[in-house]
Amino acid sequence: MNTLQNIYHLFKKDVTIEWRQKSTIASMFVYVISTVFVIYLSFKGELDATVWMAIYWIILLFVVVNLTISAFTEEAGRQFYYIRSIASAVELIGAKMLYNAIYFVVLSGLTLSILALFFGFPVENGNRFLLVAGLGSIGLANMFTLL
Repeated sequence: MNTLQNIYHLFKKDVTIEWRQKSTIASMFVYVISTVFVIYLSFKGELDATVWMAIYWIILLFVVVNLTISAFTEEAGRQFYYIRSIASAVELIGAKMLYNAIYFVVLSGLTLSILALFFGFPVENGNRFLLVAGLGSIGLANMFTLL
């Protein structure tokens, strides 16, 4: 089979497993919501734009660490050896990078939405910020996947 087809099938496997075990998805959502709520209580609902952006990226750093840890701990033991025997390391890492990037962009959007709900959206140029947030999320997810 072609390398891209193998990456697609491994990506599809990861999505299927994640969809069956909704606990990981739910725990990430609860983590983001509870973190933003604690920050809301700590700052009494008022943040200036600089602090808002700093908190956004700090939350994302913690989320990406939790995401990559959970992505690799699920495949352990016999299943890992079986998958490793039918796919190359490049295909495995490529599929994980694609999966983590898409998953993290979704979590980044959720974090952005929750922060905007609690504190408003103080960013002046929203389109540029969304572009940077999306590209930064993909970069962080891929970097932590490779660590």
